[in-house]
Amino acid sequence: MKKLLPTLLALILTVIIFTGCRSILPYNDYDDLDTVQISVGEKLYQSKTEWTRLDSITMDLTDTTLQAWFTFQVYDSLFSRKFKEGDYETYYFDDVEMKIFCFQCLKIKSYTPEAFHPNEYQVTFIASSFISTTHFDKPNIYLYPEKKTKMTVSLDLPEGGKVTESIPDYPKKWKNIRVKPDGTINRKYEFLFYEADLPGDWQKDEGWCIAKKDLQYFFMTNLRDYGFNKKEISHFIEYWIPRLKDKPYYIMYPQHTAKINSIVPLKINKAVDSLLRLFYFIDGSDTCQNLTTPRIPSFERQGFVVTEWGGSLK
Repeated sequence: MKKLLPTLLALILTVIIFTGCRSILPYNDYDDLDTVQISVGEKLYQSKTEWTRLDSITMDLTDTTLQAWFTFQVYDSLFSRKFKEGDYETYYFDDVEMKIFCFQCLKIKSYTPEAFHPNEYQVTFIASSFISTTHFDKPNIYLYPEKKTKMTVSLDLPEGGKVTESIPDYPKKWKNIRVKPDGTINRKYEFLFYEADLPGDWQKDEGWCIAKKDLQYFFMTNLRDYGFNKKEISHFIEYWIPRLKDKPYYIMYPQHTAKINSIVPLKINKAVDSLLRLFYFIDGSDTCQNLTTPRIPSFERQGFVVTEWGGSLK
């Protein structure tokens, strides 16, 4: 009996640690992006310091949608948030290594308002960590249909990510927009603007190292060579030149249409004849570096033309 006592005590201690509420063990690895389903009161563990708990499910009586309240802990950070279906959140918990906790509420079990018993419902979600994302500033999307056209534009995020800013408001006011051949949107906007946190394997094998004093000339010629027009180039220079002033040199790693499409596909419900997308991954440097010069893909503006530029400053 004495020999069994230490083992029994260890088992009881383990149960106490991992059962502050109902628990499911072990937690699927966040890195695997596994889909997990839990009920109210259940807590899922990856370790003693990493867990997710579904605290409650409430109903918004104004539109009878369900909202799930979660508390989750990653290392020493504790979060409590409300989610509706499709909501996506990203939390930075290590500023040095830029480690991230991502959480997406996928589906709340179907219900009828007349028979709403929150303890009977489950939430399906994805929880993941250690996903690196890149913040892209001010991508501008320019639309040039051949005639005045009503269309809907959206951004697909198959690898995750989140739109953080937008003008007009995304996604609601990107639907059924009226666009003229000169690019005017809803008689008000020259382009669709957004900013986003985007995961992905962005290329850093090819690029240009440009002295700060030469940046304006570089962007004028480089953007022109890619196929952007004077208005689009002017908007780019107006926004980016004032931001690039702290280093004597800047390295430009271009991300071309095919790469951007694989990470954040652009969805338009009208057939696009010519699509040009270009993001610069920009890194300041104290010295000029030798880099492999990128090949600029050919591009012709024909038919319904859509162009987009953006950048990320490290």
